[in-house]
Amino acid sequence: MSAYLMIAGFLLAMTLSRVAMAATDVSRNNPQPISELPINQDSQASEQFDIARGKMTNGDYLAAHKILRTLGIQGHANAQDVLASMYIQGLGVKIDRQKAMQWYCALAHQPQGGRLVSRALWMLAEYFRTGGGLPSKRYKGKSRENEDPYRAYFWFEIMARQKNYFQEIYQDGEKLGNIGRYIVARQLEEAEIDQIKHYLQQWEPKGPLASIESCLALPQG
Repeated sequence: MSAYLMIAGFLLAMTLSRVAMAATDVSRNNPQPISELPINQDSQASEQFDIARGKMTNGDYLAAHKILRTLGIQGHANAQDVLASMYIQGLGVKIDRQKAMQWYCALAHQPQGGRLVSRALWMLAEYFRTGGGLPSKRYKGKSRENEDPYRAYFWFEIMARQKNYFQEIYQDGEKLGNIGRYIVARQLEEAEIDQIKHYLQQWEPKGPLASIESCLALPQG
């Protein structure tokens, strides 16, 4: 392993905690879902999201999940973010990292971009880079059995090239994307990277998606 790669890996690891701190803090004792993006639905959807947050505060995660899932399917960015956190932590649902990533994938298609979307891209890229792990000491159980550097590189590239896709740029996300794609690129053939770049020319954030289940099959899906 080259010295530069070791340094890049170290910088990537050092940044994980800072990115994780930006994550939605939804715990059993103090649910505080982030609501920083403009609500991309009407006022009724905004009211429903507030109702769901209230139910989470009261510990009624099942009822909150039902409301949030409806909003998430409609393309509500904040609902998608909270749903992903619920599946990561098992709040009202069984812990299911794949479903969490499906909601992050839907969130990654929000054209407005910004910190929340950039973090969704990061979670996706790290999920595929590690084969199912998550970029935080808070979430144990890193896996190497299902690594997919091809898809990890795809999402790192989108992070690094946010200005090509989103209305708002999150600069820290761009930096992380550049580091991540360098590390993952060493696992890929040149032809694979060229193929991914071809897909990147065609990709654009759109929402709501026809199916969040198929979202993780990108870029080839």
